Amino acid sequence: MKKILVVVLILLSCVNANNVEKVKKACDKGNAKACLDFGAMYELGIQGVKKDISKAIKYYTKACNLGNATACSILGGMYFFGRLVEKDYSKAKEFYTKACDLGYISGCYSLGIMYEYGQGVRQDYYKAAELYKKACNQGDMNGCNNLGEMYSEGKGVRQDYYKAKELFEKACNAGNMSGCYNLGIMYEYGQGVRQNYSKAKELFEKSCNIGHPLGCVALGFMYDNGLGVKKDYYKAKELFEKACNIGIGLGCYNLALMYVNGEGVRQDDYRAAKLFEK
Repeated sequence: MKKILVVVLILLSCVNANNVEKVKKACDKGNAKACLDFGAMYELGIQGVKKDISKAIKYYTKACNLGNATACSILGGMYFFGRLVEKDYSKAKEFYTKACDLGYISGCYSLGIMYEYGQGVRQDYYKAAELYKKACNQGDMNGCNNLGEMYSEGKGVRQDYYKAKELFEKACNAGNMSGCYNLGIMYEYGQGVRQNYSKAKELFEKSCNIGHPLGCVALGFMYDNGLGVKKDYYKAKELFEKACNIGIGLGCYNLALMYVNGEGVRQDDYRAAKLFEK
């Protein structure tokens, strides 16, 4: 959702109050980009335009119908997440499909999510894998990661750890935190690769450092159990706490166990109980 807002703000970076009228006139003449910009003005209530969500949707829709893929994707996100409008998976699918067909790769990825989890469509792993592949082939690393997960789990494709590893590696090398985390899991358990705790630790550390909380939990587990690293309860506690503090239940659970057993912390059943509740 934050990504959508950033896109909207970037669209308006070159628009000022002096040319709002020019933007409107261009939109009225069928300029898709102008309609997109005008919709963003109404959504955010800037450039002297009074905030009006219904008008924002009107102009985004016009831009989408004129072939602007970004507008289609913005509308898909609004309806998928229920951002400023009532959540509507059917409309989200409609706009994500248009965005994907127009070559907006994030639209393909988002549509893949809907098919994988059966949100507004009949669950279809084969279709999801197809869409993730399309997104991945055009450079969307989230698509590569999710396609890797499909190969790892055998969903919509024949299970293939080697293919999964290749996709996770591609995503991770491009800075995708989920790709690094999933590749770490493969090295930790020896799936499609020779088991290598040192490599797993390196990947979990990378994913944790770039914002993946499950990477922090996995790294904490390695320190807690001395897998590929010297056992360090204090480091484990720090990592579990980091994940727990941003709402990751598994981080809270592992931290609670440390309080139960008095590992790296003073034994505290009350504190443990509070953490288990999270």
